[in-house]
Amino acid sequence: MSRIAATIIALWVWALGVHAQIAPERVDSVNEAVASSLYPAIASQFSSLPADVAAKGFIAGATDSTAVAYAKAAIIGNSIMEWVAKEFGRTAISVSPERVIGILAGYIEGRTPAFTENEANKYISDKYVEALKSDVPDRADEAVEREFLARAAKIKGAVVLDDSVVVIVEKAGRKPFPQSGSTVSVIYEASLSNGAVFDSTESKQIDLRFDSLAPGLRSGLATIGKGGSAEVYIPASVGYGSEGFPGVIPGGAALLYKITLVDVSTE
Repeated sequence: MSRIAATIIALWVWALGVHAQIAPERVDSVNEAVASSLYPAIASQFSSLPADVAAKGFIAGATDSTAVAYAKAAIIGNSIMEWVAKEFGRTAISVSPERVIGILAGYIEGRTPAFTENEANKYISDKYVEALKSDVPDRADEAVEREFLARAAKIKGAVVLDDSVVVIVEKAGRKPFPQSGSTVSVIYEASLSNGAVFDSTESKQIDLRFDSLAPGLRSGLATIGKGGSAEVYIPASVGYGSEGFPGVIPGGAALLYKITLVDVSTE
C-alpha cells in the first residue's frame, strides 16, 4: 500500500490543527465524513434554491438548461465530484465521489450531517493513518537525525538558517519571494533521513497556501524565490515535531524536501 499519497491529507491535518483532537469512534462511512466535511462550504450556495430541485440537479447533472436552479446545482455538483475524485483518488482510503454527492444531496434536502466539520476531518485523517499503518516507527533515532542534518550542513553551498533549516540552492530564484498570505506553486518530493519518500507531487505543479506549510518549509521557501529550486533539510522542531504523522512520519524525524518554487502569488 503506497504512502506517497500523504500530500493532501497531511497538509489538511496540519492546517486545521485537528491532528491533536480525538473524534469519537463512529460506524459511519468515510464517504459520510467527506460529505460532512464539504457540506459547510457549500451549504450557503443552496440556501436560495428549492431543496428538491437543487438536490436532483446536484446528483444528476444539468440535463435541463432552462432550469436555472437545477443548472446551478449541477455545476456545483460536477465540480465537487471532480474535486473528490482528484483529491482522494490517490489516497489509501476508499472514497466514492458518486456516494459523496448522494450524501451531500441528502444534506441539502435537510438531513443532518453525520459529523461536525472538525469531527469529519479528524475521522478522515484517522482512517487514512489506519490504512497506512506499516513499519514506520513511532519515534526516529535522535542521533541519526542529528547526523543527517549535520552532513547536509557540510555540503558545498549549504546555508544554515536561524531555525537550523539547511538550504542547498540548486537554481537561484528571483522576486517575488513567498511571505505570509502568499500562494505558492510548487513541485516537490519529500523524504525521511533514510531516503524513504513519504510525499510527492509526482512531478506535477500544485498550489498551496504558504501559511499552511510547516514552519521549516516556509523558512526554506522564503530563501528560494520564484523559479528557484533547492534541497531543504528540516529539523523536527520546525517540521512535524515530536508527534510526527503516525504511520507516515516518525516523531522527531528530520525531513528533506527537494522542491521547485514555480510561482508565487500574493493575490
